[in-house]
Amino acid sequence: MKTVEEFGRTVAEARAKALKALGVPEGIEEGVEVEVLDEGSPGNATGWGRKFARVKVTLSKEDAVPVKAEKPARAEKPAPAPAAKKAEPEVEDEDDDDLDDEDLDDEDLDEDAPADILEDILDLMHLQASVEEDEIDSQLYLNIVGPDLGILIGKHGQTLEALQFILNLIVNHNQEERVRVIVDVGGYRERRERTLKELAQRMARRALDEGCNVTLEPMMANERRLIHLALADDPRVETFSQGEEPMRKVIIAPRKDGGRR
Repeated sequence: MKTVEEFGRTVAEARAKALKALGVPEGIEEGVEVEVLDEGSPGNATGWGRKFARVKVTLSKEDAVPVKAEKPARAEKPAPAPAAKKAEPEVEDEDDDDLDDEDLDDEDLDEDAPADILEDILDLMHLQASVEEDEIDSQLYLNIVGPDLGILIGKHGQTLEALQFILNLIVNHNQEERVRVIVDVGGYRERRERTLKELAQRMARRALDEGCNVTLEPMMANERRLIHLALADDPRVETFSQGEEPMRKVIIAPRKDGGRR
């Protein structure tokens, strides 16, 4: 017995993915058992609340051999274009949403797509949250709002950075023109930036008062950059990074020339 579980925007899409993973041509029903684990939900008109469908497809080894033997041409050429076109009207009759969802997959340039994808991720994480969309400095800014979202931030924003990285990979997959998407949670980034700037000024004063280098705790690259920028115009100190990721740190040091430039 071979069993595969797959997700999809609809039950039909999840089923098609599972059959493909098992190597079963479309249209084959004999020896195939499909169990719908979750029918999913299309959400509202904007896509909010959408939930992916999940199915489990089981294929017995005994049934698999005669099915493929009966239709060798289909097995050698699993997806001929004419056959795919003939199957479309049947899908439309059964569920109009199937075609709509597939059309949405092709709308790679849809400005709302990143927000929809992020909402799908949040829904899969079973988080009660919504996404506010804005454009800042020619970058798409998505702010997640809702109760108890600390899990999305993580220590010093590490989880948030990972979420942003994954979303950008999805959004820019197979795209010629890349889109930079900034993900925030309840305005955390602005608060963290303000905290880091205050820290930079405070540690710079300490370095000057004590006349020695001050080493900050390890930070991610984007946070180290904020420290460097915060002190870039101060002629009395200089900053540089030291160490290897993920333990790379910022060093704040008094200038040996006394601040003369």
